[in-house]
Amino acid sequence: MDTEHEFEVWQNGGSVAWVNCGDRARDVEIIEGRCEPVLMGLAPGSVQAFVFSPPYNMSREYEKNTDQHSYVSWLSEIVVKCGAALAEGGSLWLQVGNLVRNGSTAPIDILIYPALARAGLVLRNRVIWVHDHGTHAKKRLSPRHEAILWATKGEPYLFDLDPIRVPQKWPGKKHFKGPKKGELSCNPLGKNPGDVWEITQVKNNHPEKTAHPCQFPEELVRRCVLATTAPGDLVVDPFAGSGTVGKVCRELGRRALLIERDARYVSIIRERIAVMTPPDRNASRVAGAGSRATKASSCGQIPSNSIPTDDQGGEGT
Repeated sequence: MDTEHEFEVWQNGGSVAWVNCGDRARDVEIIEGRCEPVLMGLAPGSVQAFVFSPPYNMSREYEKNTDQHSYVSWLSEIVVKCGAALAEGGSLWLQVGNLVRNGSTAPIDILIYPALARAGLVLRNRVIWVHDHGTHAKKRLSPRHEAILWATKGEPYLFDLDPIRVPQKWPGKKHFKGPKKGELSCNPLGKNPGDVWEITQVKNNHPEKTAHPCQFPEELVRRCVLATTAPGDLVVDPFAGSGTVGKVCRELGRRALLIERDARYVSIIRERIAVMTPPDRNASRVAGAGSRATKASSCGQIPSNSIPTDDQGGEGT
């Protein structure tokens, strides 16, 4: 640990773990505690991207159920706080599922949409994440997709398509007539991945699996980070869970601030990050340098006496 670069994030309790990376100190910062006071303490415009999946209010081990109105109000305030810290041209990626009560399904992404406007954000895509595992329903169709809301702040916004292109259906296809006859009719780098992403969930036998029950696939996070950040940018996950966002950011040369309230999952994050080798900065630039010069980002200190005492969730990725 490089104590020269440490600073006390909590002014009235809590703990912080720093993991240093090669030539850049604190490339992954882990805060153990609730996300609300941390988000309030972030400097306006300091974050290039938020990538997160909140608790779904489904009685999992890391959350307590509440009524729909209270849940949506709580999550809406999280989104608004993220918007305040987001840089101009920055992005928010919010991955959510459904609230299911007594056989009635309420899509969280639709319920939370008004909060984007309150946060000063513009919805660019509603990505559908299709996966091949999940609940086996008996009185309705088994759910096999979830939603990812991608919203941006201000104009212009950073979006780099090339690093996330996928293979063309017909690679090498050429124009067969006209002035471009014989030339490639498709982008040689691949095609736009579209807004339907088929990415396998992280289940028991998955090579990325940890002890966390709900874990982001690295490929999903990788697309979000590559498309909307540049090397050195700050990415924040308010519900860090197993730390996938931090792991991917370190691989790609981005900085990450991970917030997780459960000490068990903080231990998992530390273990996953600690075994990683420092990233190749040059390689990360090739993997997606963005369309503008890297901006410096910073985290502010959390105001004292701002830590809530209620026990509202924290899922993770």
